[in-house]
Amino acid sequence: MYCKKSFLAVLTIIAATLCSCSDKNSFSVKIENDSHENEMVYIRALVAENEFSTIDSALISNGKANITIEKGKYTEPFYLAFDAASRPFVFFTDNRDLTIKMDNENIANTSVDSDMHKKMDAVNAELSTLMSSDNEQVLLDCIVKNIRENSDNGLGAYLFYKFRRFLGYDMLNELIGGFDGNNGVYVENVRAMIAAMARVQIGQPFTDVVLPDVDGNEAKISDFVGKGELLVIDFWASWCPDCRKDNPEVVLLYNQFKDKGLDILSISFDKKKELWLEAIANDGLVWSNHLSDLRGWDCAAGRTYFINFIPQQVVLDKNGTIVAKPTDINELKAFVSGYFEEK
Repeated sequence: MYCKKSFLAVLTIIAATLCSCSDKNSFSVKIENDSHENEMVYIRALVAENEFSTIDSALISNGKANITIEKGKYTEPFYLAFDAASRPFVFFTDNRDLTIKMDNENIANTSVDSDMHKKMDAVNAELSTLMSSDNEQVLLDCIVKNIRENSDNGLGAYLFYKFRRFLGYDMLNELIGGFDGNNGVYVENVRAMIAAMARVQIGQPFTDVVLPDVDGNEAKISDFVGKGELLVIDFWASWCPDCRKDNPEVVLLYNQFKDKGLDILSISFDKKKELWLEAIANDGLVWSNHLSDLRGWDCAAGRTYFINFIPQQVVLDKNGTIVAKPTDINELKAFVSGYFEEK
């Protein structure tokens, strides 16, 4: 996760591979790699959110290893990794014998003789071209197109899961219909995410989260709800240039409407307390409501409210109902101004 301007940079270009048919009850994955001699190679599968299970492993000997997988048991992608590997290689199987010839210089160029690998190569090439164009909407449209076109196979389920945090609640809800009857782990994880996202949409009551304040004391979002007419929960970080650029305007907005009932709760995605406190002082964030668990993008509140870029805000009324989710400072200013003008 990154600042909003870095959105394109975090859309990972996926490399995947596949196999061919066999009449046996199992099929083999033959791995050729000449730089991991006498190292273990593992094949894993996703079993839950960011949780993997090792299906089998083998020792690389004379540059080769062979792993057998039960035919028909798995329909979604696998992850191949070595002891020392920092990033696994993703590949698919259609229950056929498969040979993977590893490219140690560039794992994305690993050779696999299969139709699905060629399809993934085409997807990779299309996404790579669009990433260089710096057009976020066109890139998202391409992702959505490829998910729809592959909703009947494991590639579509994988893309759906891979890009789930960038598609938005409405688009996820639209796309999930194409996976009716698919109860695989990838789609089930997205279904669970959609259900959780539904609880933090406009019109829903806020979800409480406990975080430390600047003194290390625990505080809850509920501690700040109802003290005024509007509570803006502002997600930001000292290291985020867009946040620091917007902060003066947030301060102006606060000063303009604080006497009418505007309050702000700042939740930081920082990891270093000294930088967080320094930014609060330097940017003149004069309100006293500042929370952070100093876990960066793993911030509990950020995960609860599905904050995938910053700066971003969630606005609560005095009853604790979510009334707005602006995506930029102009939307925030327009909503707050309009709200108090109607009072």
